[in-house]
Amino acid sequence: MIPGYAWRCHYCDNGNAAGTSFCRLCRSKALASPAEVDAVRQGTPVPEDKFEIPTSPVLMVFWYFFASVAFIGGMLAKFAWSIWLNLGGLVALGIGCAGASLMSYIERSGAE
Repeated sequence: MIPGYAWRCHYCDNGNAAGTSFCRLCRSKALASPAEVDAVRQGTPVPEDKFEIPTSPVLMVFWYFFASVAFIGGMLAKFAWSIWLNLGGLVALGIGCAGASLMSYIERSGAE
């Protein structure tokens, strides 16, 4: 989850811009539990959360595009009155799902 407001890091007290999910100075998560904050302040290492993915606004645009293509394709495949529209919808559904999966993989691998 990415805060939509400027925020201060729980660990190093550095100011960060809105729309960032990690501190630009210490790379800590924007949202942390009280137990995580206490552990870091006491010097205990906290395991990295494998579910928090740093997202790029550019990648999010592509992900929304592919998700929209998949949705429109699904609607065409379900409600089309012509076999050609139905097949076109199935192709769009496949392209959208494959593209969204690829964008998710690119985000996880850290490439931007």
